[in-house]
Amino acid sequence: MGVAHITGELDANTDVVHAVNAGGEDYTASSGIYFTADAGFDNGTIIDTEDTINGTPDGVLFQTQRAGDLTYRRSLQNGSYEVTILM
Repeated sequence: MGVAHITGELDANTDVVHAVNAGGEDYTASSGIYFTADAGFDNGTIIDTEDTINGTPDGVLFQTQRAGDLTYRRSLQNGSYEVTILM
């Protein structure tokens, strides 16, 4: 089982299929997981802050989000996926 959409901390051994920095730019986390820039969304509003996010080595992942009435689409191979969204 892979993770289809994540925003947060995972260790490098996690089988990540696709990771998005919602509302943000491309970013490689301290775990080595590569997050693509915000894409694949229909509608929604980006909310961001320049405040420091404590409690994580990857605070930049928590400085942006996409909120509101939105849809996220990503083409994946048929199968079962675990979707993890950290806020």
